Amino acid sequence: AGVCPGCMIITIKAGHESKDRTDRIAQAIYFAIANGASVIVMLDAELGYSSLTRAALDYAWRKGVIVVGATNDFDSSDHQNGMFWPRVWPGNGLVADGTGTITQLAKTDRLTTNFRSRSNDTSFGPHALFSASNKGGSTSESTPTTAAVAALVISEGRNAAEQHQISGPLNAGEVEQVVRETASNITDPNLGWPGKPGATFNIQYGYGRPDVLAAMEAVAANRIPPVPDIQSPDWYALFDPTHTSSVPINVDISAPRAASFTWRVQYGLGPDPTEAQFVTIASGSSSSHDLHGVLVHLPLSQIPQSFWDAPFHFTTDLSSTEQYDVTIRVQATDDRGNMGEDRRAVAVFHDPSIRRGFPVRLVDGAPVASPELSDLRGNGKLDIIFGDSNGYIHAVDPDTGRELPGWPAHTAPVDLGLARASAAGAAGAVPAHAYEPILAPAAVGDLTGDGAQDVVVTSESGRVYAFNRFGRLRPGFPRTLGSATTY
Repeated sequence: AGVCPGCMIITIKAGHESKDRTDRIAQAIYFAIANGASVIVMLDAELGYSSLTRAALDYAWRKGVIVVGATNDFDSSDHQNGMFWPRVWPGNGLVADGTGTITQLAKTDRLTTNFRSRSNDTSFGPHALFSASNKGGSTSESTPTTAAVAALVISEGRNAAEQHQISGPLNAGEVEQVVRETASNITDPNLGWPGKPGATFNIQYGYGRPDVLAAMEAVAANRIPPVPDIQSPDWYALFDPTHTSSVPINVDISAPRAASFTWRVQYGLGPDPTEAQFVTIASGSSSSHDLHGVLVHLPLSQIPQSFWDAPFHFTTDLSSTEQYDVTIRVQATDDRGNMGEDRRAVAVFHDPSIRRGFPVRLVDGAPVASPELSDLRGNGKLDIIFGDSNGYIHAVDPDTGRELPGWPAHTAPVDLGLARASAAGAAGAVPAHAYEPILAPAAVGDLTGDGAQDVVVTSESGRVYAFNRFGRLRPGFPRTLGSATTY
């Protein structure tokens, strides 16, 4: 409220705690949009990742709504929450440089020389976007500060459109690109958390500190970049170059304010390559406002074996999580010279101890609990049984990585009435089905004494499900434990 004092704020309760069910977070997003939100501050920790949340975030993007998501106060590389979802702005923070003693700083800010040092609370990583200065530095403070930046730029876009300086208000992608293009890049290698000279992006600060005045001036002058939007591969996808030779890069590029644009796709080794380290693998031009599809394949065969086969090396700054990162970058430059950019980091590595067919990539619906190992088929092999946040229960063959016959099973549907009402019938805005999320591990045992294994799971809606070894719901289930056990 202090950064955007003219903003109207609506508070929406998604759950009972800061750690919230995926279905409730998704319905809160739909509800916020239906009530006129232009920016959503998603200050919670999502218990898993679901297709329903992805659909809600996609709907927000199409409606021009910016979503800023909390990261974690882990002070380490982070792949969760705001750092997980594409198009979401992570809430990372800058604080005063700390000149002077703690006692002096407690009395006055006069000793501060800059607000360009990453907070020791908020996390970092290849999905960092902007770093907003504030007093405390936690993601709880940085996330709404970043959201206020977006709100101010959205307001300037509306003003500029009303004054006929631009053809219409900014969409969600244009807001991000304007803030990115005008941000003050942090490259100082002498900071406690060092910047990276020669790079327009680094994992500590993203594109840097937003400059709201510069962003507003760019909007008023109609310097609004095109919007590249990488559709696939997903953030942090894993690829073994001994099994996969190339990866398709699917991109949407939108340039509604330009007559034409050129584009290029690049990759570089590491989470934040310098400009000189990027390699261009495809380029082209378009005389239309939009371009969609696979522009090129990332050639994993060209990545040196010394990169993807090197032993893991731990570093004390905790950036070693990103040792195997390969950065994909798509840039689009319109006929007026405005450049937009989108990035994606994937991991390229080889581990000979990983079984063939693994790791298994689930479409969202990440499992939260550890899997149970049990011989469901009675053939002497331990199958892999687990539930996920999409409400599916999986039974995976350890030799192939594929589901056993009859699996996956699923829990009961959640009520999507609020989401559908909020989306007001918008085509494709809400999935046809979403199921009760599963947070706890599965239990496997012989319930009836017939020698066959059964699978029991509990959902976050307070129901117990029992399935036979073929994935069929047993008679009498699910059973409701009662409202006191519902999360």
